[in-house]
Amino acid sequence: MGNVLLFAVGLGLYVCLVRSVRYRRRDAILKKYAGKKMTPLEAQEVIVNIASYDSPAMHETALQFALFGTYAIETIASLLLKTGNFTDPKNMIKRYVDTAQLISEWIYNPLDHTRARLAFARTKWLHDRYGARISRDDLLYTLGCFMFVPVQMVGALDWRGFEGVEREASFVYWREIGERLGIEDIPGNYGELYVWWKEYEDTHSRHNGASDNLATLTMNVITFQVPGFLREPAKKFMICVMDDKLRSSMGIPASPATYHTIFTTIIGIRKFIYRNLLLPRPSWNPYQTINENPNPKTGRYIPRGEAPEPWYMPETWWGMYGPYSWIQRLRGQPMPSKAFESGGYAIENMGPEALKNKGVEEVRMNARNMRRCPMAFA
Repeated sequence: MGNVLLFAVGLGLYVCLVRSVRYRRRDAILKKYAGKKMTPLEAQEVIVNIASYDSPAMHETALQFALFGTYAIETIASLLLKTGNFTDPKNMIKRYVDTAQLISEWIYNPLDHTRARLAFARTKWLHDRYGARISRDDLLYTLGCFMFVPVQMVGALDWRGFEGVEREASFVYWREIGERLGIEDIPGNYGELYVWWKEYEDTHSRHNGASDNLATLTMNVITFQVPGFLREPAKKFMICVMDDKLRSSMGIPASPATYHTIFTTIIGIRKFIYRNLLLPRPSWNPYQTINENPNPKTGRYIPRGEAPEPWYMPETWWGMYGPYSWIQRLRGQPMPSKAFESGGYAIENMGPEALKNKGVEEVRMNARNMRRCPMAFA
C-alpha cells in the first residue's frame, strides 16, 4: 500500500512538472507578440517554434498534406503529369525530396540567409519554366495550402492547436514567401485569403483522372516507411486525415468506420501523453531537416531525416552498414550511391534531371538581389 501511494504521489508530481513546462514556449510567444504587428522574421520565429519544438512531427506531416492537397485541383494535377516528373516513380520521389529540402531551407534558415534566398530563387526559377501554364490563382491556392493546412491539422490532431498569434504568424510568414516567389495580389489578411482559398477549392477541386493518378503515386511515397504488409492499412489510416472534399476529388473511397475509430482513439491517447507525460523538446535539440554545415569534401549539403530513396545521402560506413541501413534493406530500399548524388545537394541546382546544371548563375544572381530585411544576415 505504501509503495502504491508513493508511486501515485510521484506520478502526480511528475504530471504537474510536465504541465508546468509543456506550455512554456507557447506562453512566451503569446506574451511577446500578442497585439503586435509582426515582421516576417518575427513571424518566422513563431512558426519555427512550432516546426522545431512544439509540433515537429505533425507540422512536417501537415506540409506533406498541404502539397498533397494541391493535386486535387485539376489544372495543377494535369500540368504536373505533363511534366513527366510524376509518371516515373524515380522522378516523383526526387521531386518529393527536392521540394521538401527547398521548403526546409526557408523554414529553418532566416528569410534573408543566403541559403533561404537561394531556395526562393531556385523555386521561382523552376516555376518560371512553365510560364503562363501555371496560373496566378493556382500558385496562390498552393500558397494557401501551406498557410492553412498546418493550422488545421495541428489543431485537430496534435496536443495543442495554433493560437491566434500563431495563425497570424502563419499568414505573415507565408505571405512573405509568396511575394518572394513572385505571386501577385496576395490578399492582405488571414481571413480574406482564407475565404478566397476555400472558394477556389470549392470551385476547382473536383474528381478528375489526373488527380486520381497523383493520389495513388503520392500515397505510395508518403507510406514508404511502412513495411509492405502494413502499407494498405496505413493508407486507410492516412485517408482518415482527409476531409470528404479532398478525398472525393481524388477518387479515394472512405476508410471503414473501424479505421476511423482506431485512428481517433490513437490521436486521443497521443494528445493525452504529450500534454501530461512527455517533457517538451529541449532547446539544445531542435528538430530540423537540414544540416547547418556542408559536407567538407564536396561543399554540398546533406539532408537530415528519412526519404523514400537515399537522395543526397553520403556513402559512409554508418549509412551503408549501420543499424538503420538494414531496416532500409528489409524494406527493399536502395543504399546511398553516386546515382543518388551521394555528395549532397547544391540549393541553386535542385530540380528535375532535365534542368540539372541549368540556370545556376541566374539563380545565384536573383538570390543576391532578394535581400529584404536590414537586420538579417547571410
